Amino acid sequence: MQVLIGDIARYVQQMEIGTCHILGYSMGGYAAVSYAKSHPKKLGKMMTLGTKWDWNPTSAAQEVAMLNPDIMAEKIPSYVVKLQTMFGEDNWADVVRNTAGLMFDLGHGGGLMEKDFRKIETDVLILRGSEDKMVTAESSQEVASGLQKGTYKEIDGAPHQLEKVDVDVLVGEIVGFCGLES
Repeated sequence: MQVLIGDIARYVQQMEIGTCHILGYSMGGYAAVSYAKSHPKKLGKMMTLGTKWDWNPTSAAQEVAMLNPDIMAEKIPSYVVKLQTMFGEDNWADVVRNTAGLMFDLGHGGGLMEKDFRKIETDVLILRGSEDKMVTAESSQEVASGLQKGTYKEIDGAPHQLEKVDVDVLVGEIVGFCGLES
């Protein structure tokens, strides 16, 4: 997680951004909220979509079990092709292994704790698709209520996959929350 937080910090610094709004999808939402913990002055408002919050040894083991490159190549070859397109034929398996390592770490104490959420001063909108099978409404609501300025909303009919979320609805949530409407 520290690598992802560092990536966000470097990007904000390289782009010479004073204050910005952030939308983090899935693990990107977790990284963004983790970034907010240590860089509150850099953030305007933050939104997460489809972010899994409840990491523990059991949940991490379940996620890590699905991230075996050999089994993925056998059972879900079309998804492997997608990963190869995104990360390269020689790199995709390393990305999968590194993701498994990240999830293992989050499940074994390397993630945000309840006390961390209470310290975050940034306005945070936690979005979840009503059809998301990976992320629970309960954990998302719990995190939103544990934040100083947290709000929870569901996008009706949306699954976990970002490419299947209604773009107009998502943009409407972003624009409304950030006060960008004219």
